[in-house]
Amino acid sequence: MQFIRPVTNYLKNQKHKTLSLLIASAGGLLFYISFFQRNFFSKTYLLYTLLVFIGLFFVSLKSNQFIKEKLIGRFPASDFRLCLFSAFLLSLLLALNFSPIPLYVLMKDKTLQIEVPVSASSNHDPIGLLYLRNQLGYIPYSELRIPGTWREEADHLLLENEGGTLLSWSGDLDELLEIAFQPSASPQMINVVVNGTIHEINLHENSMDGYVVFRYEGKPPLFSQIPFVFSFIILSTYLLLNLFTLLCSYRIKTANENAPRRNDFLLGIPLLVTSGLVLLTFWPGMMTNDSINQWKEVVTGNYTDLNPILHTLLLSGLVKIAYSPAVVAIFQIAVFYLVLVFGFGTLRRRGVSTPFLVVLSLIFALWPFNSLMVNILWKDILYSLALLLLFIFLLEAAWTNGNLLENKKNYLLLGITAFMVATIRHNGFPVAFIVLGILPLVYKKYWKGLLVTLLFVLLVWAGVKGPLKSRVSTTENNTNALNLTLLHHISAHFDAGSELTEDQIDYLNELLPISQWKYDCCYMGNIYTHPDFDQTLYMDNSSNNLRMAYALFLQDPAVDIKDQLCASEMDWRFVNNQCTLKSLHPFDIQDGKITGWIPQNSFGLVENSLLPQFIPAYYAVLERIGVFSGILTPLLRPAFYLFFALIVLMSASIRLKNKKILIAGLPIVLQTGILALINFAPAFRYQYGICLVGLFCIGLLFLPQGK
Repeated sequence: MQFIRPVTNYLKNQKHKTLSLLIASAGGLLFYISFFQRNFFSKTYLLYTLLVFIGLFFVSLKSNQFIKEKLIGRFPASDFRLCLFSAFLLSLLLALNFSPIPLYVLMKDKTLQIEVPVSASSNHDPIGLLYLRNQLGYIPYSELRIPGTWREEADHLLLENEGGTLLSWSGDLDELLEIAFQPSASPQMINVVVNGTIHEINLHENSMDGYVVFRYEGKPPLFSQIPFVFSFIILSTYLLLNLFTLLCSYRIKTANENAPRRNDFLLGIPLLVTSGLVLLTFWPGMMTNDSINQWKEVVTGNYTDLNPILHTLLLSGLVKIAYSPAVVAIFQIAVFYLVLVFGFGTLRRRGVSTPFLVVLSLIFALWPFNSLMVNILWKDILYSLALLLLFIFLLEAAWTNGNLLENKKNYLLLGITAFMVATIRHNGFPVAFIVLGILPLVYKKYWKGLLVTLLFVLLVWAGVKGPLKSRVSTTENNTNALNLTLLHHISAHFDAGSELTEDQIDYLNELLPISQWKYDCCYMGNIYTHPDFDQTLYMDNSSNNLRMAYALFLQDPAVDIKDQLCASEMDWRFVNNQCTLKSLHPFDIQDGKITGWIPQNSFGLVENSLLPQFIPAYYAVLERIGVFSGILTPLLRPAFYLFFALIVLMSASIRLKNKKILIAGLPIVLQTGILALINFAPAFRYQYGICLVGLFCIGLLFLPQGK
């Protein structure tokens, strides 16, 4: 026991032991809840929990000292409070990525009985029990109370059918109970009694794959989940605070900012190479049904605002150069290249060294979705690039304290960028104008020029949405996106059994026979794209749709909240996702091969790969990262890049002593928040811009303090 005295002396010299006890307790409890709960008491798992507690206690003692020296000792108290508050908010968002696990010792045990009813007692064949399990795992046979005769054979029990109760057990059954039986050779009824509720099973008729499985699911009480939630928030807040401390305290030497400007153009070449190879492989570019519909507007001149007018007119101009989607892909590649060159130049002027810029250039070139997305005819691509450009401009404004606006050309650049964000996607309007509205308050020296920019962009936007749209648009579809969101909520209430009036039922039945309404919070296509769904009737009744959705919301808001959380989970969750991502690629896949990338159409657009030998290898890469299954790693989900960008921006604002850097995060926060409120499908392309901003934030990690 000689080690006790040194440990005691060490602890006497340590401060903040209470905080360390809190962190260790939260961590130990979280580990126990997540990994060590079982249907039986285990001294081994209790020892593991104790070791986790002790380890976290001593680690947190060192971490407390690290935070005190590197963050509290170097920066103002306001910066520490900002880090702590940010860590807490991010931990709340992070907690949404995990389903709370109950602490089962807080839950009242429920009873289980398996019995043979009196009416079935004439059949005396043994009952074969294969396994029992609940949410904690398999229930050991030794825990079962078996009053009659039984024997164990191979991996199952044979219970002699003597009538009455065959076995009983009590324990945690709030979430899950699953029991598997051997099928009987002749009709055999048994009762599974869960906490007094009887469930009848026929072991002869209900066989599937050689098993008869009884499954019971429930919901644990909310109070049993509180320990997990609190422990998770405490531990994740502390870990994020340590991460902020690390990112705020490290130092990088200033590089030579006089590197030739032509280097910026060279840094964009890797992206040109990868994007060009993908275009040649899938020549003349990639399209989906949405792309074909927009191409139809271009060819026929029958414009709608289903696809924003300005974007369709831009495509019309490009098609006049060459009647091919390739010209659109080349244009998007060129825009991406120029935006990156501008961004690399911004980082170079702030002192990021060339080797770091080369690494960032390769990341942009090799990240699989960049070379893929830029070759697809979607409005979301140019919107995402405009969002990235706006982010870079706001960074440059922060670094120069707005002095870049001394050059009047930068007002024009800001105006064009914000205008593109506002017009290329319908949800971009609030993103652009909230940002433009805040800038005069932040950079008061330039408030007049910024206000003029805001008013000018608003005027031009109104001109596009008003006179230009009226002049070229042949139909009124501007409520389309809102109607789709409303349909999602209406179908959620229908599925939840909300009370509908006779008129509402008649309306839904007129749209699609009631029996065909198949609700899925992850995918609305089951209803809207159903062959029998009357899309025209639905779109022509926008006011009725809005009234119906509003009335149902007032009746039961919880249904709408649950539905929207599911539909928008792509925006804030990157692990344990319920929905698989959509719009990840435009390919037709058959027998593990890419067979097409342009849908059948009447416009003469056909696939004509110039590098067909690359297609199998490209497919193998995308399949390996989960593109075709929609089950991507967290590193490929938009929400991950949102978290990453916010962490980097927060730490950079403190490390560089420039809180205006936080303004650069406004576009991605607004984009995510607005989309989370109206999103009706987990389409990756909607949030592609968030991924681009997150990738660019890697470069901010290498900014020197001297700048």
